[in-house]
Amino acid sequence: MVLKTKMIGGVRWTDFDNPQDREFDEMARTLNFHPLALEDCRNDVQLAKIDDYGDYLFIIFNPLRLDPTSMDLEIQEVEVFLGKDYMVSIHDQPCASVEQAISDAERFSIKSSARLFHALIDNTVDQYLPVLDAIGEQIDVLEDEAYEGPSAKFLEDIFSLKRSLITFRRAVGFQREMLNTLLRYDNELIPRDIQPYFRDVYDHVLRAQELVESYRDLLTGILDIYLTSLSNRTNDVAKLLALIGTLFVVPTLISGIFGMNVPLPYGLNENPQAFWWVIGGTVTITGSMLSWFKYRGWW
Repeated sequence: MVLKTKMIGGVRWTDFDNPQDREFDEMARTLNFHPLALEDCRNDVQLAKIDDYGDYLFIIFNPLRLDPTSMDLEIQEVEVFLGKDYMVSIHDQPCASVEQAISDAERFSIKSSARLFHALIDNTVDQYLPVLDAIGEQIDVLEDEAYEGPSAKFLEDIFSLKRSLITFRRAVGFQREMLNTLLRYDNELIPRDIQPYFRDVYDHVLRAQELVESYRDLLTGILDIYLTSLSNRTNDVAKLLALIGTLFVVPTLISGIFGMNVPLPYGLNENPQAFWWVIGGTVTITGSMLSWFKYRGWW
């Protein structure tokens, strides 16, 4: 189904929300779109690229959607056929940048297909920053949690964010290459006076890529902090258990000696005070050991 057909400054923009639509097939035959480009439109999600077919450019770019609950990042796909006086966009999911680009194009009186495409991809790249802001806020939460005491989902959250950042970097890397190729064009489809607009988008993509790298470093640092604190807690538990075991050595030794079924010297077997001497000696030695451990900083 055709979502929108707009005439903007002499440029006809047709947007489809289903690449399998019959009307799209009819338009493709009318405008003589290449079969390989049509195949790309109907395949699974592909990363950004640009193909030059002479009379038109076939461009794929990738909006990104972040699930605020799971923090999983989804790569979406928009294909564009860019001609001299027309632009055809295809996507099979709702695309907020299409709506915003139409609004911007009408507000700024855009009069060329290249500027119309710029409005579309500029709005797409502008939506990268809110996604990165949401990821950055979650990283701040995890950083505080790493110091205060991680929850059971801590590792799961870290690896979920790392997967999202890897996905983001992959998508943005291809987007950067596509824009870099676009900046080298100088023809009637992408005139030289339009290139500064795409260079501005390219700069935004580079900034997003730098943020992704810094966030990955932060997550790696948080994971190191967590693993170090986990190792320290394990060492503390091991130290405590070793300390308890050491303290029980003396009482076990003394009780073992006095619990033997053999006569003890000096008539201790018949002495009614011997039990209390044993208890007192055990407590004294154990207390001395605790004081020594405390003095050495072992406890």
